[in-house]
Amino acid sequence: GRRLVGKDTKRELRLGDSIRARIVSLSINERNPRESKIGLTMRQPGMGKLEWIQEERKKKEEKK
Repeated sequence: GRRLVGKDTKRELRLGDSIRARIVSLSINERNPRESKIGLTMRQPGMGKLEWIQEERKKKEEKK
């Protein structure tokens, strides 16, 4: 299937994955809405694929 792989992290995102992202740009095409674009970022802590966020929380709990 379709997927994105992180250059450094090698983590994968696949079609249908649940993620948490921040919208950084919008380009709305009113004449042809299918050509509209939404720019996202997931670089901040607490962002990314939901499984990654859970893994980070577990690591923090283990350090305490």
